[in-house]
Amino acid sequence: MRPEKVAADTGIRLAWLFESPPRSERSLRMEALIGRIRLMVVLVNTALLAFVLDTSAMHMPVVWGIVLATYLYGAPIVLFQPYRRWRVFGASMVSTALDTIGIAVFISATGGSASPFYPLYFLSAAAVAMRFELRQAVV
Repeated sequence: MRPEKVAADTGIRLAWLFESPPRSERSLRMEALIGRIRLMVVLVNTALLAFVLDTSAMHMPVVWGIVLATYLYGAPIVLFQPYRRWRVFGASMVSTALDTIGIAVFISATGGSASPFYPLYFLSAAAVAMRFELRQAVV
């Protein structure tokens, strides 16, 4: 008796979203670059909040708490480079989630859609595009 052919699976598979990119020098350089950019952006935002912008309509305790939290998790990433010891994809996913949540709360605390920091949303999207493959970044 001949074995029957098994019909091809026609379902949509999303497994490619969770595939780890190869641990290449490029992916490690991108993580290092994004870590430095993160600290530079927070430093510039700190200077703007402290010296330039009118902060009377902002929720300043929340804003300073977010800035401090970003320094506390951003500086060790630049200094200790955990993505070199951990899986790059996992470290990227965690820092991407923290960046996105932090930016959303920061913009909400500084005025929402009227916030002078609203363009940070686009910087967050650019960081996602730099870290992941095109298909993962679009999703």
